[in-house]
Amino acid sequence: MSNIVFYRDTADTFECDVNIKGASTSETKSRLVLEFSDRTLLFTGQIIDGHISINIPKLSEISDEQGTATLEVIADQTYFEAWTSSFELKNKKSIEIAEVKINANVSRVVVENVSKNVVEEEAPKTDGTIYRESCSKKNRKFVVESFGRFKALDKSERKEVKNTLKEFTAKAPVKKWAETIFNDVDTPYAKYCMYEVQKGLFG
Repeated sequence: MSNIVFYRDTADTFECDVNIKGASTSETKSRLVLEFSDRTLLFTGQIIDGHISINIPKLSEISDEQGTATLEVIADQTYFEAWTSSFELKNKKSIEIAEVKINANVSRVVVENVSKNVVEEEAPKTDGTIYRESCSKKNRKFVVESFGRFKALDKSERKEVKNTLKEFTAKAPVKKWAETIFNDVDTPYAKYCMYEVQKGLFG
């Protein structure tokens, strides 16, 4: 599994699903601990219907480039170290964390679908580095509108699209078209645009 990435200049949200066996999730508490070489930060989270959401503020004062993240769960006054992972600390970049399933060491706690989403999500800018210099304004507009359509989807629809993109392979003419627009056709923006075009052309 690749390291999770947090950002110095952008607020993040850490999310996961937790299945508590033999205890009520309404009485369960969670917190995320970020350990650096010179300090340890602790953030508490909300649990709603077994879903944990923890807001992580900007970490602009941290000079380290990496650390260790630990998810702590307290159920029925019992402490569980449910999940741990190394992470990287960077400035904001376009990145996607794949969904993972992690079985905790303690049998009563199962952590699933760990994800970290940038709160300040926005469409790609027309002067962004994702484009080739020769990319037309028309194609840049299409990319922005395409990403706008993705943002308009609800949570379940987004998840379905992301799962589809994991197995998606662009046909030769669609990939050739994308190579005239994007510097890297393997980015999420490029894949989603190719997916939209291919779906429109070939059904």
